[in-house]
Amino acid sequence: MNSVIKSIVRQFGEPLARGTNVLTMTKPLVRQHADALCSLHRSIPYVSWGPEDFLADSAPGRHFTGKWDLSCMVFDDVGGLAGFMVAYLREHSAGHPYRSLYLHRMAVHTRHRGQGIARRILTLYDERARHYDPFLEYLTLQTNIDPANQWIIDFYERMGFEKTVLVRYPEKTDWLMVRRLTISR
Repeated sequence: MNSVIKSIVRQFGEPLARGTNVLTMTKPLVRQHADALCSLHRSIPYVSWGPEDFLADSAPGRHFTGKWDLSCMVFDDVGGLAGFMVAYLREHSAGHPYRSLYLHRMAVHTRHRGQGIARRILTLYDERARHYDPFLEYLTLQTNIDPANQWIIDFYERMGFEKTVLVRYPEKTDWLMVRRLTISR
């Protein structure tokens, strides 16, 4: 692991799974690992991102409120990118009927799948939502309905998300999936 990553892990890292650390996504980390992020992002069907998309604070018609507080990157014990999650506060709109913490993108590298990383990322997602805005009621995400993507739909359903609305685009159709936020007392 290079010295920059070691320093960040010592300051901000949390263990995620054996041999991994999760760090809050920052613009310097994105710049440093842009190639690895874009390569891993290519595992998400029907979407393509370049470094500028990872660095963006908005997209047409949408501001990524809280993105830099709510998103994370996961590194393995040699400093390689094991996974990432991009999340932000999404307001209610005509195309999105929930005010929620929205999981915009998430991927885990194939060599790290089956180690509980995605499950732990979603646990962090839940925790970060509660800390970011104690009045949030929902966690939401969209995922493609393509039969080849059924394994990820099944995973999200095991994690408590429910399919609610089909969101149609010219090139694809997604499920909007929703989970009520767990209230801790």
